[in-house]
Amino acid sequence: MNAYASWVRRLPGRPVFVTDTADPDYLFLYWYLQRFTGSWPFAGTRGDAELHRRLACTTLCPLTGCRTTDAALARTS
Repeated sequence: MNAYASWVRRLPGRPVFVTDTADPDYLFLYWYLQRFTGSWPFAGTRGDAELHRRLACTTLCPLTGCRTTDAALARTS
């Protein structure tokens, strides 16, 4: 978590965490960062409805091993 937080802090500009509005699953990441680093390295969090629309018809896992004909399985991989 420390390495991840350091990487985010080294990004140019003010990093903003973008999350899906229908499934705000970033809370686990927020908890782990707070628990193990004591901070949230992002300048803000934004829910993006357009992102939700675009992801609804695509596989969330870009790895070749995750791709199957079952889209629901690929989303949970």
